[in-house]
Formats: sequence, C-alpha cells, structure tokens
Amino acid sequence: MDPGYEPDLADLRLRAAYQEIVDEFCRRTDAYDVEGIVDLFTDDMVIHMHVADEVLVGKEAFRAQQTKAAVLHRIEPLGHYATNVTCRRVDDDRAEGRHSALIVALWEGRPPSIFAILDERDVLRRQGGRWRIAERFSAVVGTPMSHSPEAFQAAGFTI
Repeated sequence: MDPGYEPDLADLRLRAAYQEIVDEFCRRTDAYDVEGIVDLFTDDMVIHMHVADEVLVGKEAFRAQQTKAAVLHRIEPLGHYATNVTCRRVDDDRAEGRHSALIVALWEGRPPSIFAILDERDVLRRQGGRWRIAERFSAVVGTPMSHSPEAFQAAGFTI
C-alpha cells in the first residue's frame, strides 16, 4: 500500500486480520500455548526454518517442534514482538504477509537483551471465513545470543 492513498476497506480488514494473527502468534508463543499456536496455521502448513535449516510439513511436525521450543523457553524465557507488518491480497482466498520478529531474552538475573531478529514471510489462505498461515519462510537476520547447550539438551533438541 502506498503511503498517502486511502486504502480499500477490504485491504484494511485483511491487514487487520494478518496483524492479529502475527500478534496472537507472539502472545501464544510467550504463553507456551502450543495448541493455540498450531491453530493459526492450515492443516497442510509448511514452515521453512532458516535457523535450523529445516522444513516442517503439517501440523503434527510443527506441534512437535513447538512443544520442544516451549520446554526450552520455560528454561530460558523469551519475549516475541512483531513489527513492520505488511500484507497484500493475491485473490479472494489468498494473501501474502511479511513482518519482522524481535525476540528478547528474559532470563533471570540478566537484563532483557535482543536474542534474535527474524524476517518472516507468510502465505495466507482463507478457510471457513478465517485467515490462516499456509506457508511461512522464517529467516534469521540477526542472532546476538543463543540458548545454552544445557537448555537445548533439557528441551530435547539434538545439538
């Protein structure tokens, strides 16, 4: 959308829906709500995770990854914040969105610090009147910190 032009009402509704999906992803991730996170995606979802050089296909694979991540984040908590949210309609039932995710380490005894910055591009699909993420491309654009090896192992990740 070009600055200064009055947007179409349908475009505003789409952008608001995408903003809510992104915000809910952050809230649910911070609350360790794995089922709530998975609900934001289509059943046939695909996630391309640059950080792990991994592709997750389907909700079951994503649920398993998010369950381990929730354990890891309980050991060394993170806060997730989305910014620079944009979205454009492809057709009546498909759209593309993009945002930056700022992840902050909230570890006990240490001041909050930037943990990572992600560039996330989403392909959205409307199903049953609701927008869901069908495909996500998640690329790390900055990683000033990492979880400790002990935390990764305790969460069940292979390092």
